[in-house]
Amino acid sequence: MPIDRAAVRSYLEVGNPTPALVAAFSSGDTTGIRQEILKFLPRLDVGFEVLPPPVWTPRDAVGKVIPVPRSRIVIPIERQERRDTLPPIPTPLPNITLNADLPIALCDAWCPTAADDLFGTTADAERLMGNDDLRRAGATGKGVNVLVVDQGLNKRPLPHYGGGFDEGTVRPGESKGGHGMMVARNVLALAPAATLWDCPLIPDAIADVGTFLAHAASAMNRVLETILDRRLNDPDPIWTRPWVIVNSWAVYDRSTDNETPYDYIDNPRHAFNLAMDRADQMLLDVVFAAGNCGAICAKSRCGPLDRGPGQSILGANSHPKVLTLGAVRTDTMWIGYSSQGPGQRNLAREKPDLVAPSSFSEVGDRSTGNTGTSTSAALAAGGLAALRSLRRFDPASVSPDAMRARLRQTASGRAWDRDIGYGILNAGKAL
Repeated sequence: MPIDRAAVRSYLEVGNPTPALVAAFSSGDTTGIRQEILKFLPRLDVGFEVLPPPVWTPRDAVGKVIPVPRSRIVIPIERQERRDTLPPIPTPLPNITLNADLPIALCDAWCPTAADDLFGTTADAERLMGNDDLRRAGATGKGVNVLVVDQGLNKRPLPHYGGGFDEGTVRPGESKGGHGMMVARNVLALAPAATLWDCPLIPDAIADVGTFLAHAASAMNRVLETILDRRLNDPDPIWTRPWVIVNSWAVYDRSTDNETPYDYIDNPRHAFNLAMDRADQMLLDVVFAAGNCGAICAKSRCGPLDRGPGQSILGANSHPKVLTLGAVRTDTMWIGYSSQGPGQRNLAREKPDLVAPSSFSEVGDRSTGNTGTSTSAALAAGGLAALRSLRRFDPASVSPDAMRARLRQTASGRAWDRDIGYGILNAGKAL
């Protein structure tokens, strides 16, 4: 009887890579990458294929490359494994880890029921978030960087654009619109003077086109090492300003996750989840959408076992060092597609942290909608940026952990709830 084998996708994350490995990686030389990997992991030679690596490049506002050494690289690989077991793959060096690589997709959502699919407008959402109080306090987001990890931005209509990161497909700031600009629009609703940065992680289409976690991990590593390097070596004060990173993507189906210890969904030692720890240590605020796999109105791509309470906030979206946002309408009613807690046992159970408005239209334009937990995360990122623009909320004085606690304490709820977390985020009340 033939052995049932399947292609298992994973990625290696290599810290402090050798010059030869960096050269092969930067040129996309998969043969050279394989040769270099086998020098460190000689037993990793059966059914092992290197896939084209995601090579992210930092650029300034005019598109010029920012030279930053590569301290970590991500190498996607595919192995032919037996379905009934995952043989252990030796990683004897502390700077090399093997990690699950799952499909991810944007947290857009649409759950049509009648003519009232959109409820309220941006003005209603802003009122619910305490925007009037922010404006009276002079909290506009000025001097704060917000990195939008999404589908790409169009820099031309943005009032303040800082630059971005790309892997050779879509240049940062050169997208034409779509989901990424919806996120930007909602960030700017609460933080109109913030400087936006672009990381077009999922550039192809808004619908059901996703990418793989290796691309997100590679992008995040490049972001963190660029900020750290520039803070040390670049006198431009833009790098030392507060940063808010908003992620409007999620894993929707855990069926391709690897077995322990290489899994992602509930593994704090997975390389991407460790990157969230590094971001927190660097005093960067990280926001994630909860996802759109709520029990009542889950997206069709949600896995059959990845819907509803306790099953739908997965991986970094359930990380204790990020702020996770679910969705409510502008009249405060919970939206049935919003992923529900509790979160993962080995990460954080009290997820989502909070909820924010979604499924509303632009003022005077019913055809332009703001939907999904993506919108909620964007509004939360805008609220964070607005607060961070006030000197008393500088990250050196109020850490990301302290800020998350403050937002939870000043939200509308009294106790954590699986649908709405600690309630509706009101940035104005956090002043």
